[in-house]
Amino acid sequence: MTDMAMSLTEVTRRVGGFRLGPITLDIPRGGIFGLCGPNGAGKTTLMDTMMGFGPIHSGRIAVLGRDPLREEVAVKQRVAYVGPDFAWDAWGTVGKALRFVAGFYPDWQKAREARLLEDLALDRDAKIATLSTGQKTRLQLVMAFSREAEILLLDEPTLGLDVAGRRVLNQECLAAVRNPMRTVVVSTHDLAELERFADTVAILAAGRVVLVDEMAALAERFFRVFSATVPSYAGITAMPGEAAGTWLVDRAGLDATGRDWLLRQDGAVPLSLEDILLAMTGAEASA
Repeated sequence: MTDMAMSLTEVTRRVGGFRLGPITLDIPRGGIFGLCGPNGAGKTTLMDTMMGFGPIHSGRIAVLGRDPLREEVAVKQRVAYVGPDFAWDAWGTVGKALRFVAGFYPDWQKAREARLLEDLALDRDAKIATLSTGQKTRLQLVMAFSREAEILLLDEPTLGLDVAGRRVLNQECLAAVRNPMRTVVVSTHDLAELERFADTVAILAAGRVVLVDEMAALAERFFRVFSATVPSYAGITAMPGEAAGTWLVDRAGLDATGRDWLLRQDGAVPLSLEDILLAMTGAEASA
């Protein structure tokens, strides 16, 4: 049994004029793995690629040790997916769609389905075509969390959700990873929530992974420092988009001289995940 939920090795893919990769990324089993980046960074393309939605042009990808293209059925039996392209209107009602999906998965939990419908305030008899964006997201969450999927791939799962819906989503993610063999991979613009719940985070920009680290380590790694002196050490650069004399410090890149410089500075401020994303990508704060 592989100890990796997913492994990508030098994966590239072209979708229209967009190029993803090359990406090398290992996602271990267990815990919550977050993907973030500005609009157009490639988060949805990467999530689709992990799920086997479309061919890759080079490299290798393994999901629980299997090829998601050559072993599509085996992979999809073990992976649940929530994405922005929701198209269940043809099944008429919420209840009919759930019965259809449940038939494919022996691990479907009827009692959990009923609880989730209640927690997410969804009516079995509601017509899918009349649901709001948030309600359609809720239906996808019922479909995903009613199973014992080993991997939950959640692409923008907060789309249209109100506070109550987000609370249920967070509770279900945390409940899922109590089992150390289950993994949640979530792509989101909600960086505050990601910062609270993710164990590890990857930042994407222009189709490439520019940073991967444990969330707990980031607060000890990146700092904003105000200094009139101009440091010329590896791991210290001007903070993008901020006033002169504002420095971005990556402790992982500091040598002994740089660490000594940092110790002599007053007011080194740890960066939030949003700050780190902006510094690494130059993206707008709204991304």
